[in-house]
Amino acid sequence: MKKSSAKVIGFLAVVTVVCLLTVGPALSQDDGLSDASKAVELSKALKAVEASTNKHIEALADLLDKVPKEAKPSIEHAIGVSKRGRNVAVEAVELARTSNPLKKALLHTIYAERRLADIQAMRSKGKPEFVETLAKDYEGAIGGALNEIDKARAQGSNVNEALKAVERSTKKHTEVLTPLLVKVPKQAQPAIAHAIAVSKRGRNVAMEAVELARTSNPLEKALLHTTYAERRLADIQAMRSKGKPEFVETLVKDYEGAIGGAMNEINKARAQGSNVNEALKAVERSTKRHTDVLTGLLRKVPEQANPAIARAIEVSKRGRNRALDVLNKIQRGELPIGKPEGVGRPAGVGRPEGVGKPEGVGKPEKERGGRPGGAGGRSRGRR
Repeated sequence: MKKSSAKVIGFLAVVTVVCLLTVGPALSQDDGLSDASKAVELSKALKAVEASTNKHIEALADLLDKVPKEAKPSIEHAIGVSKRGRNVAVEAVELARTSNPLKKALLHTIYAERRLADIQAMRSKGKPEFVETLAKDYEGAIGGALNEIDKARAQGSNVNEALKAVERSTKKHTEVLTPLLVKVPKQAQPAIAHAIAVSKRGRNVAMEAVELARTSNPLEKALLHTTYAERRLADIQAMRSKGKPEFVETLVKDYEGAIGGAMNEINKARAQGSNVNEALKAVERSTKRHTDVLTGLLRKVPEQANPAIARAIEVSKRGRNRALDVLNKIQRGELPIGKPEGVGRPAGVGRPEGVGKPEGVGKPEKERGGRPGGAGGRSRGRR
């Protein structure tokens, strides 16, 4: 078989898998079907993808022994794509079979383990071209787990064990990925570094959520949220120092969630009759310092990260203004106990950039002193 023919076959196999994997988005459209019917149809379509990709893998593997040496890379690439298509289909069917968010979170954690194993396998086989896609799939799995835990928590379920499972897994993932960074070719290093950052963030989110769940005291929770805001600020500075501006936007959203969470817990404490003056002063002091630090960063980060930093500055100013406003109203007797204002939205467990993004606290309002230009824009293309 000629090299050009083998390339065409490989290309067609890739195109076929890509087309097959569009069935999910197609079935999610508003076509008059009930949710139950869509679930049945999606399951059937995904099983068809699994069956088709299995045939592709067998046919391509047989073909691999018959093509010239120079044509083998194209066939091997098509086999890799087909295997990924099969994995995506099989895992999507598994997820569709349960409506329990905690069970789905467990499945996503298992899928993250599989993607980590796939990354190691591709490194061992000398196929770094697959690492970037697998790293994105890993990010999606971690984000999916955290998102399902967030849903379970919103339904009133105890999510502590699920969060601990994510924390344990991501700790191990970081330990596995870190030594890989120096073993993969240079072209694959950014993807591995990204996966490490995703793993670390997943662990931080899980650990902090468990920590918050250990106390029912809203003032203690407010202090924890303020601490988490400090950590996210340090993370933003670290990403700037390491030349990784693509992570800044997600960290800014996490920072926004922490500030909103602190204000929300202070509001709860005030509704319970607690003296919140010191807590409000702590938020005011912290956000004032955050604004100073972030303003200095604005001149040091690459242009692509400027919108995210400007948004963080706006969030910080907004947090300080709200803390001062509530504090002044309390001191003037304008806010009687039991009638709290809506001063923020609590931060959820959240999800990663791209697939599974964390929710923030809402779009910041225009500040008294003016809004930094360009806030709220995206800082990167596609952890």
